[in-house]
Amino acid sequence: MARWIRLGLMGWVFWTAPATLWAQYGGGDLSLSAMFGAVFFDLSDKYRGPLKVDLPPRQVWSLSVEYTVVPRLGLEFYAGFNPNDFDTPVVVGYELDHWYLVGGVIYRFTPARTFDPYVTAGAGVTIMKPQAGGVVTPLTLHVGGGTDVFGSTHWAVRIDARVFSYPFRTRDFDPVTLQDTGLDPSFDRRVWDFVIVAGVRWRP
Repeated sequence: MARWIRLGLMGWVFWTAPATLWAQYGGGDLSLSAMFGAVFFDLSDKYRGPLKVDLPPRQVWSLSVEYTVVPRLGLEFYAGFNPNDFDTPVVVGYELDHWYLVGGVIYRFTPARTFDPYVTAGAGVTIMKPQAGGVVTPLTLHVGGGTDVFGSTHWAVRIDARVFSYPFRTRDFDPVTLQDTGLDPSFDRRVWDFVIVAGVRWRP
């Protein structure tokens, strides 16, 4: 019993630690994050029906740079890379890499705490690079959230989840891409990709 009381007290101290020890966001700060996780393609499942393709979850690497304007508000550039391949009715393992390049605003709920949840939203592009043919870069909107858990004034564990939404139009791809994949050239839908990653944040 005494052990659990000690653990509880340690947790309480960790959570209520003063701003001078844990808090990182005072305005005018720059931080860098490196993360790894998974992308779940199209939550609405619009690919698999009309296009008859198989897009299982895939790995994704993410980097972000954030500038904190004021303690609760920051500006972020986020880059995510997914080395993807998918199966179509005519080809197995066709490469279609995805790059998510977006900017956005971050709002922090508890910038003076060890545990600091946030929400984010913004816009940018998704770069889709097929195995053959030119790249396609639709305008992309994103919204999400996450949390930082600080272990020092310079380092934090970061968990981030967000949805990227963009129009997927097969007519935007080169004819060679459509020929190689057998995709329906009339497909035109807005899709929703869910990305969840975890990693570290560093603040100088």
